[in-house]
Amino acid sequence: MSSSVHADAFYREVIASGELFTVEHEEDGPIEWHLAGGIHARPFWSARSRAVRMLQGPLRRRGLVIVPVIWHEFCSRIVPEMRSAGQLVGLNWHGARARGYNLDPDAVVQAVESMRIGRAAG
Repeated sequence: MSSSVHADAFYREVIASGELFTVEHEEDGPIEWHLAGGIHARPFWSARSRAVRMLQGPLRRRGLVIVPVIWHEFCSRIVPEMRSAGQLVGLNWHGARARGYNLDPDAVVQAVESMRIGRAAG
């Protein structure tokens, strides 16, 4: 399954449930992954089961816990924090190497809201 399919699933599932999931260190809070080119990302998944698969596999690290986030909290609190830190949102990272789309947080909000509006109009 391609990264674009995982991104599309992310948008649809977040709209349906109103929540998403990230991982944090149980003592140190939010963590970021260092990607190529000096880029940093925080992964988010649209279903708890997706996050569980990654923590049981390629992202297994001692002390990491899954944290649910309500969509409104993501938009109002987390996106501004990520924007100021220059972080990208990792969308539904998947596979043996935990890869996927890494997008600007504002672009993620725009994509979800555009899809939500499109569904409401359609």
